[in-house]
Amino acid sequence: QGHAISIEVWHDKNLVGGLYGIDLPKKKVFCGESMFSSESNASKVGFHYLVTELERKKYKLVDCQLYTAI
Repeated sequence: QGHAISIEVWHDKNLVGGLYGIDLPKKKVFCGESMFSSESNASKVGFHYLVTELERKKYKLVDCQLYTAI
């Protein structure tokens, strides 16, 4: 149904980070489920890209489950 989405971060043809979650576009809500990285901060690059896209689409909420200082 297209609700599960993933963001991948690549460096030199290697997958180095990413995240996935549930997208609820009618409600303008994204629920993050998990992030991973094999290079420092790679998942944060993917998260930044995602948030930029969600802001552009006027989303109201990103549920990232755990606050961490940048």
